[in-house]
Amino acid sequence: MTKAQQIFGVYAQGTFAYLHLQGAKLAAAQGDFPLAERRFRRSLGQLLRDSSLTDAAGLPYIGNTELVSEGDLIDWLMDRYNYEVARGGPLHDERALVVHDKLDSLLYASWQRARFSEPLYGEHPLVREHYERVLRFCDRKFRASGDAHYRHRAYRIIAGTKGGNLRRRLDGKQIAAGAGLPPNLLARRESLRTELAILKYATRKKRKGERQQSVRKIVLVDRQLQDLDDSIRTQHPHFWRLLQRPPLPPAEELTAAIPQDQVVIDYFLGRGTLYAITARHGAELDYYEWALPANFSEIVERHLDSPAAADSLYRLLLAPIVAELPAHINRLQLIPDADLWNVSFGALRPGGDHYLIEDYAISLAYSHQTLHRDRDRHGTYPNSLLALGVDYAAAGGETTPLALRAGTGVLTPLPRAPEEARSVAAISGGKALVNQRAGRMAFLSDFQQYGMLHFAVHGTLDELNPFNSALLLGKPGKAAEYERLPLGEIMNLDMHQRLVTLSACHAGGGPVEGAQGINSLARAFRTAGTRAVLASRWAMNDGVSLDLTTRFYGQLDQGLTPDVALQRALVNYVRGAPPEFSSPLHWANLVVVGVTGVTDEQTKRWAFPLAVTLCLGIGAAVLAALRAVGAW
Repeated sequence: MTKAQQIFGVYAQGTFAYLHLQGAKLAAAQGDFPLAERRFRRSLGQLLRDSSLTDAAGLPYIGNTELVSEGDLIDWLMDRYNYEVARGGPLHDERALVVHDKLDSLLYASWQRARFSEPLYGEHPLVREHYERVLRFCDRKFRASGDAHYRHRAYRIIAGTKGGNLRRRLDGKQIAAGAGLPPNLLARRESLRTELAILKYATRKKRKGERQQSVRKIVLVDRQLQDLDDSIRTQHPHFWRLLQRPPLPPAEELTAAIPQDQVVIDYFLGRGTLYAITARHGAELDYYEWALPANFSEIVERHLDSPAAADSLYRLLLAPIVAELPAHINRLQLIPDADLWNVSFGALRPGGDHYLIEDYAISLAYSHQTLHRDRDRHGTYPNSLLALGVDYAAAGGETTPLALRAGTGVLTPLPRAPEEARSVAAISGGKALVNQRAGRMAFLSDFQQYGMLHFAVHGTLDELNPFNSALLLGKPGKAAEYERLPLGEIMNLDMHQRLVTLSACHAGGGPVEGAQGINSLARAFRTAGTRAVLASRWAMNDGVSLDLTTRFYGQLDQGLTPDVALQRALVNYVRGAPPEFSSPLHWANLVVVGVTGVTDEQTKRWAFPLAVTLCLGIGAAVLAALRAVGAW
């Protein structure tokens, strides 16, 4: 063993599984594939006996050879899991879960090599079905034994699939500092990862004959990233091991940090079955699973304009859970999965014309891990705000309800955006930059000194290449020109704000990337380090925006958490809105994402100063009509 460690140096793990793997690599290099196969199988056997090896470093993966493909290894592990479950008994049951841990670790490592692509557990139906089998296995064992260990296993399975990109980016700097990795190396790595993701998305939009040059560029950047990763893995092995799989908080620690009036619901969307783990303060984890109808996707698509669909979706997603909640729970924090990110939960109907938002304050999160991390982070934040507003008066467009998407069409004026920026800055004692002064460089040079940011601007949405989505800011000296602040640049900023308000159309919209959530401008700000974002999923009526602004700030000023303040603003609006503007299409686009509890005891006027994200896009004629019916 000592000699082997001397030979293999920093890569030696001191395990027989690793030594067998090195022997397999050596045999493969010499062309003796039968011997390599036998040694590889021995490596697998040793790996399964060592339950401590659950990270990528312990996986017997042979790269750059034809010996065993990653797909073959995944198939082998799934077959081995099924074999152990079929054998039954305590020993085989525990070994089956160890095998699943290895598979989960391999899939996570595969995802990291894929550079920002969705993990296999979000793409491959057979792999996702395997996760479902493990969840059902844990539920059967819990019901038979009452052992909470199996409930915690189910929590780890569901929570472990969520928010990996965001989790790695938020944790990366802290891990790097503890492991001695120079900040410039981490920044270089994240920059290459972002560049590679942007290139891959852009290549999808090109015609077949135009892709060759893009593919060459992808290969070049990927090689640069691989070389950098190899260097980091060799020189900073501790950082690499920690970064491979950020740990999940223990269930007891997780529930202790949840506000007493809130429940966190983590979903896993299977093939025809929905699974959920609920967590409450000081309570045991609860597990749910129930069948979904064949037309579930159609119900999701229709729930905003069909009361029957909204009622059906409530019964499918929440009724079994809500029925068992204690009376003191009045806040729901939801961690969606896959198509559930397209659900506006506040617009669901528990019955009749009654909306869920009337019963519960609602917020979303990307994962338990990021929630727990930010609840645990007790920083001191400046109480000032930087607000940017652009009216686009010189753009030449007419004031219409149409939103700009992917750089097409004519920019519509936002006449109240500068006024909004000044008003928000006055309330918080901050600074407002409007029109030509609200430029990209002005923002980049100023934002670090503020605890809150507010954007009252146009947003562009590119669903084919979401990294090209952007906020459109003013351009100094050019009244009719505008500067882009793209998603790809935002996510690489070093941000510590407790709030970013995106008063921009479609800022919360974008393509759904499975368990990672919507690849949106809102997620980009969370990825950059912002604790919470409140964003609009689609375009919003200008008059409704003004009404909700007044109501929301009035509630927030009383010291309410942002989800509760938004709930009360929406409920008051819905109960008094004119019929033509009472549809959820006019108000259910607003979504709070991130930590919703009180974060700064020094803040007196703002207990947790999240501003509502309002999307301006309709003109004075509609506002006048609203006033005529008495809404203002």
